[in-house]
Amino acid sequence: MGSVLWLSFLATTAVAAADDFTAYLNAARSQYDATEYEAALDALAKARPHAKGPADDSTLGLYEGAIRLELGQVERADAALRAALLLKPDATFPFKVSPKIAATLERVRGQVQLQLAPLLAQKEKERQLAEEQRLAAAKAEEARRAQELAAAEASAAEAKRQAEARAAELERMASEKQTLEAQRREAAAKAAEAQARAEALEAEARKLAAEKQRLEELRRTAEKEETERREAARLDAERRAAPAKAALEPQPRPVDVAPSVPAVRASLPRPPPIGGITLTALTAVAVGVASAFGLLATGSLDKARAAVFHGEAASALSSATQQALVANVSFGVSGALGLGALFAFLAWAGERPVPPPATAEGGP
Repeated sequence: MGSVLWLSFLATTAVAAADDFTAYLNAARSQYDATEYEAALDALAKARPHAKGPADDSTLGLYEGAIRLELGQVERADAALRAALLLKPDATFPFKVSPKIAATLERVRGQVQLQLAPLLAQKEKERQLAEEQRLAAAKAEEARRAQELAAAEASAAEAKRQAEARAAELERMASEKQTLEAQRREAAAKAAEAQARAEALEAEARKLAAEKQRLEELRRTAEKEETERREAARLDAERRAAPAKAALEPQPRPVDVAPSVPAVRASLPRPPPIGGITLTALTAVAVGVASAFGLLATGSLDKARAAVFHGEAASALSSATQQALVANVSFGVSGALGLGALFAFLAWAGERPVPPPATAEGGP
């Protein structure tokens, strides 16, 4: 708070001092116009303590020089005018004066210029040197700014190049991502297709297994029927052979007779059907081959499911397809051979056995 009041006091004092200088200067001007030259010099003396710089001191010197020339004090007037021109070489009277006083000011100005010529030359030299230094500094600053601008442009170009490279890299990565996504979708589609084919192969394998089981049941049924047929044929043969056997038995006689010859067998044995046996053997071989290739197809199918890469899965699936085809064909051939063997055995069983002629030997 105290500092604020002190600054306000100083500002008020400065304004008051400026007003006093102007007031005394105006009073001196009025008295000069009224030819009250001594009073004008007193007013200038009162104004001098309130001067605020070389400009005010130069103005006071011009006023004093004009007044003293009016009083005839030429030397003191020249001194006052010289002091004013030394402070401000281009100074002129701020009021209208006589031609004589104006000429005196120009005379003194010439003297001051001669006096100040070396100093002015030195100042001009210093000014030129300072100007050259300023221009050199400006050029250096311009060169520095040009270098900074070039560096900034180079940095911007490098940043642009890196940004373009980064953009190209991102574009390449996006393209690779799209390619990988397409490959993933294709692999998923092929995997789904392989799964569908595997399921179809499994269904076909189950179908073949069912067909194999059916054929096995047919075979067992045929064997059972063949066994029953043979047993029936044997019983029928025994039944047919019973009368002949009874006729060949010896009759009792009162005397000793020779023992009768035992009856021969009811019928001659028939040879087994070679074709049926051969077809049965071939059926067993075909079933074995079909089973082996079915197991191989199942293994290849499991390998295709467990494969990581599409090429391995496709190769395993192709092998499974071929092996399943061989198994299917083998099962079909085994079925056909089994039916052929069944028909052969049925045909052989349908043939009636031919009994041999019954003969016997007796004694008298």
